This record gives sequence, C-alpha cells and structure tokens, in this order.
Amino acid sequence: MVIPTPETGYLQFLKHDELVRLAAAADAVLHLPYRPGHFLVQGQPLAVAWPPSAAPQLAAQLARVQVTGPYRTLTKDVSFGFDQRVEIAIRALSPAVNDTFTALTCIDSLSRCLCRITHSWHRSASTATAPAGSAS
Repeated sequence: MVIPTPETGYLQFLKHDELVRLAAAADAVLHLPYRPGHFLVQGQPLAVAWPPSAAPQLAAQLARVQVTGPYRTLTKDVSFGFDQRVEIAIRALSPAVNDTFTALTCIDSLSRCLCRITHSWHRSASTATAPAGSAS
C-alpha cells in the first residue's frame, strides 16, 4: 500500500537504521524510491509498505525518521556538494566571468572527493564481493 508524502519539499534526511527497525517491528517491507536530495510533492507516494495492513502503522511513524524541507542540504545528499562545485566551475568559465583559476580549483576539489569516495567504495566492495583468488 502506498504511503503518501506528508509535505512538499526536498527529502533532507533519513534515519536508515530507524526505518529498518520500524519495518522489522511491523513485520513488513518498506520501499522508499527516493533518497535525500530528491524533491517530493505532498500527496504523491513517499513509500510503499507490504503487507498493506502495515501501512497505517508505518505511515504514522515515518514522519519521525525523515526530514523534508525547502532546500537541499549537504547532510545526507552527497550529490548536492558535487552539483554545487560543478555549477561554480561552469559559471567561472562563462564568457562574463572567465575565471579559470576558480574553475580549476573546483575541478581539483571534485577529483579529491571522487578519489576519496572511489577508494573507500572499492576497498569495501572488493573485500565483500570478490571471489577467492580473483584480482580486484
């Protein structure tokens, strides 16, 4: 059964561990198709609960484990920081500004962040999923 979005705005924060606990306590599966940074419209689907009989209980508790607000935030919205740096770089390279130093600084910052994410992701993913004896 569909659980509607209570208010319009950006999904800013989700307490993942609490969501799992709530679903387990209700003996249900809870599917949230959105992540922090997505824009939600009041009355549209926020989540889907199965079995449908668990939806009213989960809907009442869902408001405690998510925050929706008027703006995107950096708290749990990883892509927002990247979007901001890309936008600054594009504006810096515009004919009106033509500030290559700022654009290069943004590119350096993006590369540093991507390397940190890739390094930590690769390390944990390779140890968890690589078959024995394979090169990662």
